[in-house]
Amino acid sequence: MKKHYFVAVVLLMAIAKNALAQEPTMNSVSRPPQAIKSISNLPALAQKAVKTQKESGRGFSNNSCASYELTKKYYESIGKWEEFNKTYLEEASKTKPYKPEKTPGVNTIAVIFHVVHNPNNPAENVSNALIMQVFNDLQEDFQLLNQDAANARTNFGFIPADVNINFCLATKNAAGVPLAEQGVVRVSTNEDYYNHNGGEENKMKASATGGSQIWDRNKYLNVWICDISNGANSGTAGYAYRPTNSMLPASSIDGIVLDYNLGMNNDNVLTHEVGHYLGLDHTWGGSGSCNLDDGFNDTPNTAGPSFNYGGSCSGNQTTCGNTQVQYENYMDYSNCTVMFSQLQANYMLNTLTGARGSLLLSPGCDPTNTPPVADFTADISSPIIIPVGAAVNFFDASTNVPTSWSWNFGGGAPNSNVQNPTAVFNALGTYTVSLTATNAFGSDTETKVAFVEVVGAAPGIACDTLRNYLPQPSEDYAYYNWSTGWGFIPGTGRFSSTNTSLIYQIADKYTAPASTQVRRLRLPIVKAVNSTGSGLVKIRVHQDNANNPGNVLVTDTFLIADMNAGYFNEFDFTNPPTVTGNFWVSFEFNYGSPQDSVAFLCVNINYRNGTIANGPSTMLCYYGGLTNTTGTWHPTTDINPIIKTSLWMDVLTSNGPNPTANFTFSESAICTGGQITVNGASSTNTNSYLWYVTDDPFTTVISTHSTPAITLAFNQVANRRIYLFADGSCKTSGVYLPVTISAKPSATCTKTNTSCGLNNGTIVFTNPTGGTPNPTYEYSLDGVNYQASPNFGNLPSGNYVARVRTAGSNCVQSYSRTITASTELAVTITPGTTICAGESVTITAGGGTTYTWYDGPSVIGNTASITVTPGATSQYTCLVSDGTCEAVVSANIIVNNCGAGINETMFNAVVYPNPMHDLLTIDLANAFSFELLDARGRLVQFGKGMGKTHVNTQALSAGVYSLRITVNGQQGVFKVIKE
Repeated sequence: MKKHYFVAVVLLMAIAKNALAQEPTMNSVSRPPQAIKSISNLPALAQKAVKTQKESGRGFSNNSCASYELTKKYYESIGKWEEFNKTYLEEASKTKPYKPEKTPGVNTIAVIFHVVHNPNNPAENVSNALIMQVFNDLQEDFQLLNQDAANARTNFGFIPADVNINFCLATKNAAGVPLAEQGVVRVSTNEDYYNHNGGEENKMKASATGGSQIWDRNKYLNVWICDISNGANSGTAGYAYRPTNSMLPASSIDGIVLDYNLGMNNDNVLTHEVGHYLGLDHTWGGSGSCNLDDGFNDTPNTAGPSFNYGGSCSGNQTTCGNTQVQYENYMDYSNCTVMFSQLQANYMLNTLTGARGSLLLSPGCDPTNTPPVADFTADISSPIIIPVGAAVNFFDASTNVPTSWSWNFGGGAPNSNVQNPTAVFNALGTYTVSLTATNAFGSDTETKVAFVEVVGAAPGIACDTLRNYLPQPSEDYAYYNWSTGWGFIPGTGRFSSTNTSLIYQIADKYTAPASTQVRRLRLPIVKAVNSTGSGLVKIRVHQDNANNPGNVLVTDTFLIADMNAGYFNEFDFTNPPTVTGNFWVSFEFNYGSPQDSVAFLCVNINYRNGTIANGPSTMLCYYGGLTNTTGTWHPTTDINPIIKTSLWMDVLTSNGPNPTANFTFSESAICTGGQITVNGASSTNTNSYLWYVTDDPFTTVISTHSTPAITLAFNQVANRRIYLFADGSCKTSGVYLPVTISAKPSATCTKTNTSCGLNNGTIVFTNPTGGTPNPTYEYSLDGVNYQASPNFGNLPSGNYVARVRTAGSNCVQSYSRTITASTELAVTITPGTTICAGESVTITAGGGTTYTWYDGPSVIGNTASITVTPGATSQYTCLVSDGTCEAVVSANIIVNNCGAGINETMFNAVVYPNPMHDLLTIDLANAFSFELLDARGRLVQFGKGMGKTHVNTQALSAGVYSLRITVNGQQGVFKVIKE
C-alpha cells in the first residue's frame, strides 16, 4: 500500500516500505547520452581534396634534414651537447604510456607559417593552397588519419601509433588583430637565399635581419618557409631545434624552417620536423652505427638513413644484421614514411605536456569575428518518441561562444531562449526542432527535421471517478462536532453520552456501471491526531447487501501518521478489488486511551435537508453496540432527521495497465552547487509525474515538482534521494535514485616564479581532498586540458587559473596564481675585432662569478679574460654564471692576412676604418679595381679608383665582408667588418 499526496508538505514513510523499495542503479536506470557533458570538438581540417594516397613528392627522398647538425652546433656552443644527448636518451628509454587518457583534438598546437620570399623569385611566395595541403597532411599524420598508414609492415611488428596531437591555424597576431590569411604571414626580403651552412640558419627568424619576426614560442609553433637550398633540386628540405623536458632552444630561434621547394613539395617533411620540434631524433640517432640509435625500443636499430642503402621501401631492408629497417617511420629518410611508433608518440606527448606545455594554453586559434556554428543534442537518443505530456531536455552544442539562443520546437512546445531548455510536448504530432545561436558577429541555425515524435498515451490509462456530491459551487462541504457527545461527523466520536453511540464505522454507496477495479480514493482530511502513536483507520470495499455494506472484498490500512490534515489525500489500494453495480466503501475507527482523532468532510447537510436544497443521504454509520462488531448500520437520519449527507470523496476506478516509473539522470554523485537533470519520459502507461527530493535515509521531503523533466540544484553536502512517482490508470509506480552531494575538491596550490629570465615557473598541487566518492583528481591550467599529474613546469610568466577536479557536476575548484617575470643575467663581453694573422687578442667577459670559454665544442679557459691567437676567423663563446643564472655571450675575431697579395710598401695601400659603418676608404697611389663580397662569396659592390677612394657601404647589412683589390694583375684580400 502507498499513500500519495498532491500537497505542499508530504510524508512518505510508507513509500520507502512499499512502492519504492526497488532502488534504481546505474544499470537499471537508463542514462542520457553524453549531451549532458561538454565535449570538445575536433578542429576541422582545412579544405582539401580527398586522397587515397598522398600526392606529390615523397618525404626526404634525395633530400635531407639539418636538424641533428644544427641542434648539435647550438648545444655545443653553450657547452650543453653532452648533457642534452644524455638527457634525451634517458627520457627516451624511460618513456611510459601517456597519461591521462588522451582526448582526441584536445592536445592542440597553434601554428603560424612565415612565408619569407624574395620578390625576384615569385616561386618562394608559396600559395595558400600548398600551405594548407602541407598543414592537412600534418593533421592526418599526427592523428593516424593518413590512409597510407595501412602500408606499414605489421608483419614485422611495425604498428602505426595515433600520436593524438592536433594542430590549428593562428587566427590573429600578437596584438589581437585578425589575420587576413589565417595561419599565414608573408614578408618580402632582399636575401637571395639563407645559407644554413654559412651561419645564416636563423637569419629568417627576425625582422632585424630581413626575415619574419618570431612569434611568442610559448604560444605558437613557428614555421618559416623560405629559400634554404638556393633553388637546388636536392639538399636540405628543413630543420628544427630539438628540446628535452629540461632544455629548450633559445626563444629567438625556436621553430621549424622549410625550404619553399624541397620542404613544401614533398609529403611528410613538416611531419618529420615537428617530430624534431617535439624532441625526436632520427631513427638512427646521430651515431650512424648499429649500437646507439634514437633510444626507443620499438624503432629498430639502423645504420643510417634508409635511402643511403639498397632496398629502401622494397619490403625487405636490413642495415644492422638481420634487423629490418623501419623505413616507414617519419623520422627516417625514405619515400614511403607513414608512421610514428607508440613510444615516439608517448615521448612527443610528454614533451608537449612538459617543456612545451605552454602551447596547450595558447589562445592563438581562438575564433575572431566568427559567428557561432549552431548544434544541439537531447537527453533521449534518436529517434525521439515520447508520449503526450512527456518532456525532452535539449543541450546546446554550438561552437564559437554564442551569447544568446533561440529554440523553436515547431509548435509542439513553447519556444525558449535559455541555453539548455526542457520542452514538454502536450500534443500529438511530429515536430521539427531548430536552434539559432548568436554572438556579436552573427547567427547560425541548426534545424533537425521531424526530430521529436509525440504519440498518444497508452489506451485505458485514464481514471473513472465516482462521487456522491456535486462540486462547488453546486454544493459545499463541512464537518460537524457532536453537541451532546464528543468528536466529529464524519469521523471519530459519539453522538450522545451513552457508550452505544460510539460511531465505529462510516460508509457510502457507489455504483459502477461496468466491471472495474477500485484503485484509489481521494478525500479531504480535516483532523488527524495520532495520540497513541500507532493510530490507523481500516478501509474496506464491500459488496452491496440490501442497501447495506455486505461481504468484504478488500481491507486496507491507512495510518494516521501518514495522513496529511488540511489537504486532499490520496489512498491507493494494495490489491484493488473488482466491483460491478452497487458497492460500498467504509472506514473503521479505533477507540482507546489515549484517543486518536480523525475527521473527514461530507456534504453540507443544508444542501440535502431542504434548508438550501434537497438531496439524497447516502452515508451510513455503524453504532449501537459496545464493540466494532456488535452494532448495526444506520442512516444518518436515525441520529437526527436533519442529518442528510454523503461523504465528500472520489472513488477512482480503472481497468488500465499498470504504470512503470523510470527516469534518466545525468549523474548521481556531484559537488555542492552542482545540478542533476532528470527526465521521466521513459516511464510507461503514465499520464502524470511527481518528483520528490528527500534526505537519505528518508525522513523529510525537501522539494516537490510535477513536470515530466527537471534540473535539480543541490547546494549542501548531504545524501539525498530523488523519487519519481509515475501515475496512470489510477495507480502509482515509484523509483528513487540515491544521490551523493560532496564538498568541491580542494588542494594546496603552490606557484614558483621564473628565474634568470627563463620559462621555468611552476604550479604544483598537493594534498587534494574532497570531490565525489573514490575520487580521481585531475588538474588543468586552462579548464580544457586536464592531466593526472599535479605538476606544471616550464611555465612563462603570466596570470594562470589553476584547477583541480573530480568527476561530477561542479566538482572543480579554481585558484588564481601569478607567476612573475625575471631578468636574465646581465653579462658583457669585449666587442669582436679584427687582427692580422699571427697576432693575439684578449677577450673579457663580465657579469658573473664563473666563466667557461669555448672554441666550438672545446673548453679553452675558465677565467673572465682569455688571450687567443686564432689562425683564422673564429667565434669564441663564454658561458657566464653567477651561481644561479647562466648566460651565453660570444665575440667574433676576424683574422686578416694583412697585405697578402699586395706589396703594401710598394703600393702604400691603406683600408680604413675597420670595422666600418657607412663609409670605407681605400687609399692606394696606384690605379686599382676592387670587389666587395659578402660572407657567402656573393658580389655586393665593385668599382675602380686611384688614390683615396671612398666606398659607400650604407646599404650593406652588418657582417663580415671580403675586399678584393687588384693592382696590375696582382690581387690582395682584406677582411672588413660592417657594424
